[in-house]
Amino acid sequence: MTTNRAQRRSWDKYVSEARKVSATVDLGNEEIVVYVPSSAQMKQLGEASETDIWAQLRAILGTENAEKLEAVAGDAPITAIQALLSDILSDLGLADLPNS
Repeated sequence: MTTNRAQRRSWDKYVSEARKVSATVDLGNEEIVVYVPSSAQMKQLGEASETDIWAQLRAILGTENAEKLEAVAGDAPITAIQALLSDILSDLGLADLPNS
């Protein structure tokens, strides 16, 4: 099905819509909001070792939010942290992308 020019969206609209997508993580004493990562963040995620969950989280959450999470979850079972990362990627619509 082809779309005529009048139905196409502008680049600014694509970016604006993507910036509205977020995931919230409740840390108990505060919440952090995670937005769809930039292409640079996704590159960092792809380059992070599969065994370094904290590098993956820093790529998606940003360093400051990852440090907040690590302060409350650093000694949590790895499966809980992996489930959280999986849920965040799913909430952001990134679960089916390569390297996620």
